[in-house]
Amino acid sequence: MGPFLAKERPIQSKCYACTEHNYKWFVNDLENPYTQDKPFSWIRQRVLGGRSLSWGRQTYRMSDLDFKAASHDGYGEDWPDLV
Repeated sequence: MGPFLAKERPIQSKCYACTEHNYKWFVNDLENPYTQDKPFSWIRQRVLGGRSLSWGRQTYRMSDLDFKAASHDGYGEDWPDLV
């Protein structure tokens, strides 16, 4: 982490994913301050996809077809309806 990141993004730069290459994805802590009662590192991003980019690069998106796949291909069982 360079001195620029520590100065412009003191909280965001604590995240492993915030680097010199993608720091613009993370909120500038000086321009967007927040208050807190207890120490906590809020990691905030301004990107399409939101937090999914900072969750170890794995986010699974499921559609209606995935939950009812057994009805379409005959293998396994459909997920139960939650309603």
